[in-house]
Amino acid sequence: MDNFILEKVGCFLDNHLNIRSDDLVVILYEVNCREICAFVSVACASRGVSCTEIPMRPLRDEHFEARLLKGLSDFVGDGLRRLFLITLELHTLSHSAGIYRVLGTLGLESTICVRMMSATPDLFRYAIQTFPKELSYRNSWLLKKLVAAGEIELRSPAGTHMKVVLDSSRYRWISSRGAASKGGDMIFPGGEIATFPDSIEGIFIADFALHANQLIDFDVTLERCPVRLKIAEGKVIDINCKNKIILSFVEGAFSDNPLANKVGELGFGTNPGVTTPTKYNSHINERVVGFHLGLGQHNQSGLLDYDCRTHIDFIAKGGDVMITSSQESFSMMDIPSIPLTHPFGVVDQDVFSCDDDSSSSSCCGMLGQI
Repeated sequence: MDNFILEKVGCFLDNHLNIRSDDLVVILYEVNCREICAFVSVACASRGVSCTEIPMRPLRDEHFEARLLKGLSDFVGDGLRRLFLITLELHTLSHSAGIYRVLGTLGLESTICVRMMSATPDLFRYAIQTFPKELSYRNSWLLKKLVAAGEIELRSPAGTHMKVVLDSSRYRWISSRGAASKGGDMIFPGGEIATFPDSIEGIFIADFALHANQLIDFDVTLERCPVRLKIAEGKVIDINCKNKIILSFVEGAFSDNPLANKVGELGFGTNPGVTTPTKYNSHINERVVGFHLGLGQHNQSGLLDYDCRTHIDFIAKGGDVMITSSQESFSMMDIPSIPLTHPFGVVDQDVFSCDDDSSSSSCCGMLGQI
């Protein structure tokens, strides 16, 4: 067992969840995350925390609720101790409706639900390094700048130059920070704010990674083969990439769905712990400090009247933002971590389960079968 990862898992339990020895922990894990399940279980045991492991299948598992009901039955009536339900998945966020049905049946509504995607050693090696309080401060500072900004320009040394109009009176902002409003789930990895651009045009150079809501088996890193997107009227009108596999994948998505070339999300990554892209398809990459454009499905459930099952994020590291009205500029790499109150009403969750009533708000969760 990798002692470095074990230490980081322990740090996560101590500093992100504030686990105490009298707490109860239940781990729901899919087969691809058995390694991390073992790390969490060992870290709990070393802290004297009672821990139960329950396997599950992602997305579709006909016996899931019965298995969870049986696994949680022993905790009914133990209301004096906190119960943490930690889900570990690789690409998906599954069974939200089933989880809450079981918790309601057993009277365990106060359970703290911790949902972890990309649950690999890299999650703890990079994306969990920054504590939720710092991510909240960084997100709050950036939201304060952008919510009222109106027109902005995005630039990067790689050649990005985008003109964007933001309309926060029409489109909601999402702030993923490893924390949750009362009654909500804690989503990891955290470190991003995002919205829907009222208008967007220009050149975008994605030089970090690609992330898609589909199962893909090729290297998604873009450091050696950046993707150049030309955007007009909110749609990609030209795309170039030296990597033929990536180019073919994206062009195939555009061909399969006429809405897949539409910009459905403008995101700003805020997690300074993410410095190196994962080669595999991962939510971790979206959290790098910089910009990303999400093509296809949007993140504005109830506010936009189109739906696209495809969502592909093109991610760029670093870059500068200029607020047109004031000519104020700042570097994404210089976002401060100063105590600020996180804005009320900003959505905390950027990924939803397919069986969740809010799932149409999700642009990044896996929608295909596994």
